[in-house]
Amino acid sequence: MAANGATDTAVVVQPARRPGQHIEPETADAQMFEFIRRTADGESMRSICDDNHMPSTTTICTWLSKADDGVLEQYARAMDLRGQRFGERVAELSEKVLETPDLDPNRARVAMDGLKWSAARLSPKRYGDRIEAHVTGELTATLVPIMPKAKG
Repeated sequence: MAANGATDTAVVVQPARRPGQHIEPETADAQMFEFIRRTADGESMRSICDDNHMPSTTTICTWLSKADDGVLEQYARAMDLRGQRFGERVAELSEKVLETPDLDPNRARVAMDGLKWSAARLSPKRYGDRIEAHVTGELTATLVPIMPKAKG
């Protein structure tokens, strides 16, 4: 019941979500903002798009393919933050294994391996296996003949 004694009976009806369905620009901007925010919080595209008020994964992918550099930069940062969340979960899980003697360490190892793999893919600069080295400078080489000159 509301404060004035009336009952709250407002029902929001969401239209069916279909790939390619027209969505008003203001709604699209709000949904993209929510999608990027929730991605940064660690949610997957599938779980976000499973919410009734969010567009389908196909629509999100279409929006991202047509997005300007600012939106793409925000999305890339959100994916990096999502990877950091997975990395933090690895540390939390390892602490939990040490603190909880009845926790199966093999199950925890499998979970940590999955989280580490995800973190490395989503935040490769921080958790990736690849090491990049940038070398600058000049290289000078002298060619030395391998075979002696033929006489005669």
